[in-house]
Amino acid sequence: MGFVLQPTHLIPVLVVQDWTDASLAAEDVISALETSFPGLFQFPAIADLVITGVQVQNGATAVARLTISATTAAGTWTNSFGAVPAVGTVAYIVDIY
Repeated sequence: MGFVLQPTHLIPVLVVQDWTDASLAAEDVISALETSFPGLFQFPAIADLVITGVQVQNGATAVARLTISATTAAGTWTNSFGAVPAVGTVAYIVDIY
């Protein structure tokens, strides 16, 4: 493990694409990270990133874990949300390692 980033504030991720495809979710997450931390996150990267995200769905907090490949930026759901976040909604990054 190279680092752990536990932000003091939630990092919003606008769901722009269909997150049934984890690689499309990864593209949205990368865009949010590059916007929130200019120059810090760039792909290809040195190591894979594991992102923990949350979203309120039907009044309950849903948690998901997305792994983003360092070399390809492809995404893989390790643990997915209860329901796929709808396009136009916002999910929040709470942990990155």
